[in-house]
Amino acid sequence: MKTSSALRSILPAIACLGLASCSDQLPTQPRTGTVVPTPSESPVSEAMLVANQARWSASAIDRYRYRFRWECFCGHDEVRTVDITVARGTIVSVVDVETGQRLDAQAASRYRTIEGLFEFVRGAIDYPAVSVNGAFDPDLGIPWSAHVDYVANIADEEKGFRIFALTRFPGLL
Repeated sequence: MKTSSALRSILPAIACLGLASCSDQLPTQPRTGTVVPTPSESPVSEAMLVANQARWSASAIDRYRYRFRWECFCGHDEVRTVDITVARGTIVSVVDVETGQRLDAQAASRYRTIEGLFEFVRGAIDYPAVSVNGAFDPDLGIPWSAHVDYVANIADEEKGFRIFALTRFPGLL
């Protein structure tokens, strides 16, 4: 019986440690100002891109943080999940979600603002890529995801991205 009593006394500690180990996960209930995607990708047309970019511009959100990941057959340094903070159209920090470490300027240069992600999709349409698929927020126009296949019948040259959440920071930063 001593074993079960000891076990009962450490179970709360184990539960707390288990919860703490999930700290890099997004909360199930978003904070105020946080927008969480419900993407369903479809082919991206010129008209769809222009309309969503206009929605984003009209929102006038110029201070925000978003959780992001490139999706490609690239090195680990490029496909890691990061939190990107933007103020007045400029990236002010990029933090690796797994380590909590801020990326140096060279590594951070691989990432983009929301406007830069629109440019990524625009570049794929203009290339022209074989296929450009994406999902946009119906209210703010945020590009939640995009996946580009640049050349037919060539494996592993595709590139895309996914945004997991965006938090607005009015008046901060």
